[in-house]
Amino acid sequence: VRDPATTVVSFVTEGGDDETYSVTLEKKSCLYGLAYRVMADNCLVVTGIVSGSAAQSWNHSCSRDDVICVGDKILSVNEITSQAGAKALVDELVQSSPVVHLTLWRTGPRWHVLDMSSGRGTYRTHRSSRESYSGHAPETLGPFQMSMLLAAVALPNLVLLALFSDIGIGLKVFNFFAGPADYNFMGNAAIALACCLGTCLYVFDWIKWKGTYFKYTVAVVVVYTTILGGVMKCRFYPQAPMVLCLLHVPVFLGILRLRHLRKVKRSHFYVGSAVSALVVVAVV
Repeated sequence: VRDPATTVVSFVTEGGDDETYSVTLEKKSCLYGLAYRVMADNCLVVTGIVSGSAAQSWNHSCSRDDVICVGDKILSVNEITSQAGAKALVDELVQSSPVVHLTLWRTGPRWHVLDMSSGRGTYRTHRSSRESYSGHAPETLGPFQMSMLLAAVALPNLVLLALFSDIGIGLKVFNFFAGPADYNFMGNAAIALACCLGTCLYVFDWIKWKGTYFKYTVAVVVVYTTILGGVMKCRFYPQAPMVLCLLHVPVFLGILRLRHLRKVKRSHFYVGSAVSALVVVAVV
């Protein structure tokens, strides 16, 4: 690794290709602050970023799309590409002049990259203080946040009681699907259709679709087509509606954690979720 105290960094995003970006590191001595591993395809894969290094400084100031992540591949070093072999890349990186130009491919996971209010990016790490790089201490659960947790746990249970139990209209629902029509076959067809749609989403790289509303609407349609198929098969699998309803609880809690309660202290979030579950169990 290079000495971070004597490293200067400047980065230029390469235009025209959404999957690659270019990095220019200028050092005064030693190395650059990137750990890497040689792979079989003659690429270098980033395996770590030195604390306080030039790479880390970039990650704290760049946009979220240009954050250097563990798992990204180094495709070229100066004029040397991976076609010249991994050894040539390493030699060029180690023996290069004070300025080195890198081209990287975004192959590393980016679920941990967060947006900041200023429009700049940062990334989450596990720190002993459990504080984010933004410098703000984790929040505690307030009444409104606690009510959101309670709603996330209670709503699937209320649907279960209302539609699929004898307290509500559960008997009518089960009798309907146990009628003369072959709802079991229809359920199989719905699940098969959902599987085909899910395969199509995978083939067409759904995760990289740009339109957020359309992207998640399509995903919801696929998921709930599967759920509808499971409900239609309740004549042979009477536990299916219960399982499908209760699976919404961790999904709703996860959405709250990622979207609305991201800054809440982890232990408070889990305690709040457990308390909400106990309240719902006591009421039900």
